[in-house]
Amino acid sequence: MELNNRKLKVLSLIAKEYLESGEPVGSKTLVTLLGEAVSSATIRNDMAELERMGLLFQPHTSAGRIPTAAGLRLYIERLMEKRKLSKQRREFIDSLFLKSSSAQGAISLASDALAEFSQCASFSVSPADENMRLKQIDFIKAGTNTLVFVLLTSTNIVKSVFVRLGGEITSEALEALSNASREKLHGIPLIDITPPFIQTMAAELCEYAFLLSPFFEALMDSVSELLVPGLFINGQDNLLRQQAGSLNAIKALNMLHSNEFLDYVNAGSGLAISFPEQSGVILYSGFRLSDDLFGSIGILGPYRLDYSSIIPTIEYFSSSLENMLKQEFYK
Repeated sequence: MELNNRKLKVLSLIAKEYLESGEPVGSKTLVTLLGEAVSSATIRNDMAELERMGLLFQPHTSAGRIPTAAGLRLYIERLMEKRKLSKQRREFIDSLFLKSSSAQGAISLASDALAEFSQCASFSVSPADENMRLKQIDFIKAGTNTLVFVLLTSTNIVKSVFVRLGGEITSEALEALSNASREKLHGIPLIDITPPFIQTMAAELCEYAFLLSPFFEALMDSVSELLVPGLFINGQDNLLRQQAGSLNAIKALNMLHSNEFLDYVNAGSGLAISFPEQSGVILYSGFRLSDDLFGSIGILGPYRLDYSSIIPTIEYFSSSLENMLKQEFYK
C-alpha cells in the first residue's frame, strides 16, 4: 500500500497533535488542519489504511487515532522538522566539559545536564578502551594491615581501592610492592594484566605473597571493572514525576538498572530510537572515538516528548562530547 503525500501529511498531523495534547485525533480535526478541499470520508479512509499498515491505532471505538511506535518512528525520522539549537544552549553544553579532568567525569557531567534539559532519565555509556594503559599506581598505608591503592589510567580515570591484607604490612613489604608495581605495572595496557601476569608478579614477591594476596585479587577486580563499558544514570526521579499512560515508570526504572539495558544501546555512531513495551522511549546518539571505540548518550522518557527539541539537544551533546574526548583523552 502506497504512502502518498496526503497520507504522510495525515500521519504527520496526527503524530504532532497527539504529542502535544495526548488525545486521539479525529477526521474533523484533520480536515480543519489540512485546510484543503478534502472530505472527512476521504480522511477516514486514509486513517483506516494507515491503521492497516500498522502506523496508527484506535484506542477505543468511535475515537480518533494515535500513532503506533512504527508510526511515531516514521514521523520522527522522515516528517518531523527539528528545531535549531540556540546559541546559548550550545555554548552552555560546550562549557560543561571545561570543568572535567577525566573522560568519565565529562561523560557523567553530560548525562547529568541532559537529565536537567529533558526532564527525563538520562544515561551515558563510556566506552571500554582495550588500549587503556595504567599510567600510575600509588599506595597509602591506612592502618596496621590495611592499604589503599590508587590507579590512574591513560585516559585520566582515577580509581581508589581499600584492601585489608593478610597480616601487618611493614615498611619493607610496602617498599617491595611499590618497586615491583613501578617496574611491572606502569605503562602496561590494562588488557595485559591477566591472572598469569598477576601470578608471575606475586611469585617475584614470594616472601610477601600471602600478605599481599588480597591486593592482587583487588587489582584484578579493578582492572576488570575498568575494561567494561561504564553506565552513568541521572534524573531517575523525573520518570516518577512524568508517569503517564504511555510509561510504566517502575518498569522503566527496573529496565534501566537491568543487566540487559546495554543491549538496547548498540555500539555505533548516529541517532537511534527504540520503544520498549510499556517502558516509554529510549532515544540516544552514539559517538565514535576510534574505529572500534564507541560511547553513547541519551534519555529514557515517556512516549510523548518534544522530539523536535530533544533530538537536536542529544545530538549536540554527543558531538560536543566526542570532540572533547578526542582532543583531551583519546588522542
